[in-house]
Amino acid sequence: MFKIVTITTILFLRLITPSSPQNYLLNFPKIVLWAWERQEKLNTIDIKNIGIAYLAKTIYLHDNNVIIRPRFQSLEIPKNTFLIAVVRIESYILKPDKIDSYKISKIIRDIIELSKTKKLKAIQIDFDAKLSERIFYRKLLFELRNKLPLDIGLSITALASWCIYDYWISDLPIDEAVPMLFRMGKDKDRILLYLKKGMNFKSICDKSFGISLDEPIQYLPSNRRVYFFNTNKWLESDINNIKQGVKSLK
Repeated sequence: MFKIVTITTILFLRLITPSSPQNYLLNFPKIVLWAWERQEKLNTIDIKNIGIAYLAKTIYLHDNNVIIRPRFQSLEIPKNTFLIAVVRIESYILKPDKIDSYKISKIIRDIIELSKTKKLKAIQIDFDAKLSERIFYRKLLFELRNKLPLDIGLSITALASWCIYDYWISDLPIDEAVPMLFRMGKDKDRILLYLKKGMNFKSICDKSFGISLDEPIQYLPSNRRVYFFNTNKWLESDINNIKQGVKSLK
């Protein structure tokens, strides 16, 4: 009886301690800069308040092949920066529901390789999955989460519509979905009205959102982690402006 209680206690403690990946994103800074595929010098950022989500790999899916393109441009950051490795997926598949397990395994192996990066807190998948690609994407995320180390969080970017009325991502094994509040296309007016009314995103999407410096937007949610995209190279003046803007969202 004593042994059973001891084992149960150990299992319970494991569930509530920081080995759970969710805890790693909870402690992540509230300002995150997306560092895309270009040379970036971010040596002077305030690492207590700013994290970096850098494009680490781009995966091109073709009917007969999977092409993995690593990051080629340099990224200079302080030693103890909070890091998220971003994997962008571009699809040119005619029948994505027919993607074989070999291709999925190859993609997962390449993503898992990133988890060895020092100071990495999470991996973020950036994939604008079409309706026909959702079965493939779900399978990829479930298998990826099963094979990622427990101390690595799993994040995805999400079309804003996925977080409001097309909520197909509710049961995905992820720590956050980041609604993208820029380049919204035909859904833009509907989403802006939703924000103006002060309505909240669905639960898996209510921890963060992403905006672009070249698309100012009103009625943003408060008390969220904010990801910032910049079409140009990051400047210190951009970062200072962001700090001031984020203060108004608290």
